[in-house]
Formats: sequence, structure tokens, C-alpha cells
Amino acid sequence: MTDHTHPGPNGETLATRLRRSLSEQWREHRADPVPADWLDTATAILAAPSHPGAEHHHREIADAAECQDRLLAQMRDHNHATAAARRATDEHTTRLHRLREVVREQARVNVRDYPGLLDPAQQALADWGLPLLEPDWVVTMHVAVRIQVPASGEQQASEAARERLDQVLAELPADLHADPRDATVEEIDLG
Repeated sequence: MTDHTHPGPNGETLATRLRRSLSEQWREHRADPVPADWLDTATAILAAPSHPGAEHHHREIADAAECQDRLLAQMRDHNHATAAARRATDEHTTRLHRLREVVREQARVNVRDYPGLLDPAQQALADWGLPLLEPDWVVTMHVAVRIQVPASGEQQASEAARERLDQVLAELPADLHADPRDATVEEIDLG
């Protein structure tokens, strides 16, 4: 049976080599420091002598070191496979999220173009677990806009104010509409 407390050919005990290898593996895959309690436990478990006939029962320290190298290689392979699976899952989730947005937007466009499709579109969205379409509302608001312009009379002031308002309204987003037909003109007393 291997004595795990005596140095092997290179002068390291199995426990020391395991501890060093586990620390290197940890740092290769993680940015945070190796938790000392985890490192102690993992080293103790891997370096513990096993009963004869067990898969990891080694008579020589060289055999134990070779087994350790195989275990670390397996751990490295599993870490790489887990990272690849996580990336694939993240990519799949992102594509699924985009698809859900496209389906919902296409349903919105179809219902806008063909209002009779609202009920079937809502049912399909509900069946797929997507949020239902909210109806569009047209809200009419009357907002008083005061524009101060220099002018010699009411007619000139009204025309100058309409021109200024037209400039401002031209910059409104496409989904906003304003009708400047109703206007009242009031002279400001400069005195």
C-alpha cells in the first residue's frame, strides 16, 4: 500500500502534489481564490488510502500520481464540456428570446393590417406562452401652446406663430400628430 505521507521520487508527497494540482486547476477556471476548506477536503479525499481492490488503490506513489493526473485531466475535460454546454445554452436562450420577440412583433403587424386576426393571434400567443398583444389606443389631447412672436398686427402674429408651430410639429415622431387649426391671438402689452 502507498504511504501518502512520504515523498515520492521528486520529493513531493501525494497530498502536496494533489494540493498544488487542485489549486492550479481552480485558478485556471475561476477568478476567486481557492477556498481553503474545500482544498483541504478535496486533498484529503483524493490522498486518502483506499482499500485493496478499489479503483484508486495504488501500491506505488508513481501509480497514485498517474491516477491523479488522469483524474485531473478528466476534471479539466468536464470543466471544458460544462463551459461549452453553458455557452450553447446561453446562445440557444438568446436565439429563443429573439424568436419570441419576432413572433410577437409579426403578430402585432398582422393584427394591425388585418384586425380580424386579433382573436386567433391572441390565442396563438397564449398557447406559446407569449405576452398577449395590447390594443393600440388613439388619444386626443388638447394642449394650449403659447408662442410669442414679434408682429405689427394680429394677422401677422397669427401667421408667424403658425410658421413656428409648423417647424416644431415637423420634428414630432411619426406616431404623434397635431392640428394647429384652432388658434387664438392675443396682444401682449409691452408697457
